[in-house]
Amino acid sequence: MSKVYQKIDINSLDFERSYTLKEFELINKQLKTHSLEIDGKSVDLFELDANGKLLPMPQATI
Repeated sequence: MSKVYQKIDINSLDFERSYTLKEFELINKQLKTHSLEIDGKSVDLFELDANGKLLPMPQATI
C-alpha cells in the first residue's frame, strides 16, 4: 500500500475534502482498531457519498 494512504490521521479528517476509494477503505480499516468521536458521538465507520465525501455512521445502539 502506498505511503500516502498509510499516513491518514483519522483524528484530523477533513469532511469538506473528497477522498479516494482507497483512502476511504483505509480510514474504515483504522476504525476497527481505533475509536473516533465526532460531536460527542462515537463513529463506527464512514460511508462515501457520490462526491467522495465522508459520511459518519454513528455507533448503533442495541
